[in-house]
Amino acid sequence: PGDGSVPAGAGIAVTVQFETPDAGAVASTEAAVRGVPAVRSAVTTSLALGGVSLMRLTYDGDPAALAAALQARGFQVSGGGQSLRIRRGAPPAQPPVQPRPADAAPAGE
Repeated sequence: PGDGSVPAGAGIAVTVQFETPDAGAVASTEAAVRGVPAVRSAVTTSLALGGVSLMRLTYDGDPAALAAALQARGFQVSGGGQSLRIRRGAPPAQPPVQPRPADAAPAGE
């Protein structure tokens, strides 16, 4: 209606740039993006092995929610609106293992 909102069920077309060092990266990135709730389709439209490829996806929702969902799946997301660039981020940091205090012996010893 001119205010930037998307009618329910209409979906928005989003162009996503992503690094593709090899064919496996194409398949794994497409699979990860398709696994995001409300993504209806995700197809690589321009393939550049060893470079940056383009994916076109249809998303039922707000572009900011899509970016947040991709970040939750471990991607670094830049850009905004209907044009995003994603990169595989570093794996989530594991909380440090807390050493057991020396005085944690069972009571009564």
